[in-house]
Amino acid sequence: MRCLPASCLALSLIAACQSAPARFHPLPLEERFPVSYEGRIAPLADADRKSVAEPAVALPVPGASVVFRSTIVELPLAEARALAPELLAPVPTSSGLQMQGGHVDAAFLRSTLRRLANSGCLRAEPFTIARIGTSSTISLCAQTAYVSAFKIAGTLWSKVMDPEVEVFQYGTTLTFTPQRDGDALTVSIDWLKSDPVRPITLARTDSVALQVPVFTRERLSASTRLGEHDALVVGVLQGREPDTVMMLCVETDVVSPQVAAAQLPELERPQR
Repeated sequence: MRCLPASCLALSLIAACQSAPARFHPLPLEERFPVSYEGRIAPLADADRKSVAEPAVALPVPGASVVFRSTIVELPLAEARALAPELLAPVPTSSGLQMQGGHVDAAFLRSTLRRLANSGCLRAEPFTIARIGTSSTISLCAQTAYVSAFKIAGTLWSKVMDPEVEVFQYGTTLTFTPQRDGDALTVSIDWLKSDPVRPITLARTDSVALQVPVFTRERLSASTRLGEHDALVVGVLQGREPDTVMMLCVETDVVSPQVAAAQLPELERPQR
């Protein structure tokens, strides 16, 4: 299946560096870590086709774990640039675009996110727990039905349309993998965001159009060390509105098996 590189996505991120100053002071990012970006425009793949009834997701087994409290905000390019200029200064490399995330004081980050939420910028607050040495994935996705095929039966004077309806899924998926590296604790973060762009019409009748959905797919990948209590500004992806970006921030806590077990019921609540 042919995929087209979404150079326009990369150029939009680079163009953000030219935005005007905004009202926010920069977040005091401390230890930096590399963040890899890739984006493309692609038609629907088999992996995106979902059944209407999804199997239940198994909860992680209680153990020495890391709690991940994520916040995704959508804000204008100028404000994002004022908050974290490093996130909007991608450097082209042989393997794609690379930016820099960073650790930040948790209290300062929480105060900034509260101000953004009060300004209507909050988009999601995903929560998950990952046992050290395993991965935990959380998806905030929507499903949309489309006509993938149709049969025409009947005679010259009377025709019957029999459409085949499938479902595709799009949205945000976060995967966290905490691991021990000697005496240190590290985490790998993967942020995948897919949004439908436009359908391609393959065939049309008087009453039905056969279409293939087309998506933008963007992914950020990062790896860094973790403290017992930490806060990270990971990176930005394209926003839903023109001239905006989505920013991912994560607060983490290393917890005992007992605390992890007590927080498992929170995973069963609807995420937003």
